[in-house]
Amino acid sequence: MKKYVLALLFIPLFYFPCYISNDLLLDLTKEDGAYEYAGALLFLLTAIAFFILATWPKYYVAFKNTNKYPERKYFWLLALLFFFAFGEEISWGQRIFNFETPEAIKHNNIQEEFNLHNLEVFHGKTTEGDDKTGIMALFTMHRLFYLAFLTYLLFLPILYSMSAKFKSFIDKIKLPVPNILIGVLFALNLVYGNLMRALYSDLDGHGTVEIKEFVIAFILFMLPLSWMSYKKSKEKLHN
Repeated sequence: MKKYVLALLFIPLFYFPCYISNDLLLDLTKEDGAYEYAGALLFLLTAIAFFILATWPKYYVAFKNTNKYPERKYFWLLALLFFFAFGEEISWGQRIFNFETPEAIKHNNIQEEFNLHNLEVFHGKTTEGDDKTGIMALFTMHRLFYLAFLTYLLFLPILYSMSAKFKSFIDKIKLPVPNILIGVLFALNLVYGNLMRALYSDLDGHGTVEIKEFVIAFILFMLPLSWMSYKKSKEKLHN
């Protein structure tokens, strides 16, 4: 419980550039800036943590020392998902290794980068620079990502605790149920980030979104850690 309260206190602290100056916000949240690379690193660490859970079940806190380990497939999927998020966040190292965007992608990419989330079909803007409206505005990669994890981290645990039939179904498919406090933190960050944009309209909109996404990466890093058993590591320290 204490670690989640501590994480809650960190959320407003991570938005500190918003309280100081727009110049600082722009500097820290620019392309290839501190917040972007910190968020990418957290996605990579999350992928590694899920890889450990999928590869070495003894580090899974609910592992029963049996031959059956059905949760592994979910951990593999989450490891791949977060590695994909890491790659997308840095455009798969395009600016690090300095390679050109293939024309087929460049032509349909809002920022002409080597990634999928900035393709027009997944972006919040059209190639003409206009904001998408209506249902098309909902089907952006960022919003789908938010909705998917809000459902998994918050709504699923709520339904799991309230419905016996739903609980029976989830237990049957062996889907790991996250701690609802992680979902609460996730939802509060979405609200806080949007509130900052609404209250301080003079702030750079892209900058506040970058911080919100970094905090999302920070919160999601807590997910695999909440399922990891540290008993083995403690035993090694004592031996």
